[in-house]
Amino acid sequence: MLYMWLFLAGSKGYQERLGYVVTTCPDCGVRDLFTVEQERKKFTIYMVPTFQYSKKQYMVCPNCREVFEVAEEIKAELHSKLISQEQLSEAIKKGRLDKLLQKGSRIGKRK
Repeated sequence: MLYMWLFLAGSKGYQERLGYVVTTCPDCGVRDLFTVEQERKKFTIYMVPTFQYSKKQYMVCPNCREVFEVAEEIKAELHSKLISQEQLSEAIKKGRLDKLLQKGSRIGKRK
């Protein structure tokens, strides 16, 4: 008997929004609320994710749409300054968005 094995392997990317951070864009110089996202890539066999081989975090400037990769050295600092979607919604409801935009620091490394 002749058996044919079909081996299906590949990779799949997963994106997740981690939160928001207030900072100044190194490109356009505008201080605004940046979206912080994480991208993970997993190796798959027969469409089942088996192991993760890549994990990167990015910040996106809402003004110029530039994407900046978050350097390893500042991930802990960035994580401590993240604002969740719920916290952002609460700040908008209470009219504290302007006060929120005045806080923050310059974080980021160009991709």
